[in-house]
Amino acid sequence: MLARIVVVLAALLLPSALAVEKTRHLPSSTRFSGFPTPDPVMHIDTSANATILSVPIAITDTTTTLELVSLPNGNIALSQISNNAPTANWSAADNSVFSDINDRFLIYYPDTIAESGVSRLRVAAWGDIPISSNIVMLSQIAGGSGKQIIIAVDTLGNYFFPIVCLYQNLANKVFLVKDVSNLAFVTDPSLQDTITGGAISECDVLAMMSKGLVGTGS
Repeated sequence: MLARIVVVLAALLLPSALAVEKTRHLPSSTRFSGFPTPDPVMHIDTSANATILSVPIAITDTTTTLELVSLPNGNIALSQISNNAPTANWSAADNSVFSDINDRFLIYYPDTIAESGVSRLRVAAWGDIPISSNIVMLSQIAGGSGKQIIIAVDTLGNYFFPIVCLYQNLANKVFLVKDVSNLAFVTDPSLQDTITGGAISECDVLAMMSKGLVGTGS
């Protein structure tokens, strides 16, 4: 999976990518326990005739300490925000994020969610999207405590929650899960070869928000 060279390459291409490697501990600001059930269920138009007018936005944790970034290898991670100014790394349309600013679409793997309860959240160019994956969007909703938080919704209206996992020798990665009640299973060594790609030291629910999105249900 990720070699150390990926982190070096990310540092050349992303403004704050070095901070990805340094993010070894999960601040309490990333954690959120009040995830509601999205209502209404959102459906995404991915037809060839769909008109998309996108705007660049930043996605951060709820205290704007960390920001969501996409790496050159397609992984998605958290990075420390530089100079209190998050970077507009993502493209939003119809109040949802569908790609990064390099036109790589957000994807996840339905089969691994069904079999193992967790999937990688990645980005891929349109011509490189794996057959086994599905497009997913990030949408902001009103959480149980009144805070705006971001969840993932696929083209069938299935919703998932983002989590962040820290590795012993790799940069952090963001995943999607259906159930956030117990994340200990994500650290299982049996998932290293198929999903996680390395030895995980810690995972936690990721509470994200964006000032560029309007939350539904608020």
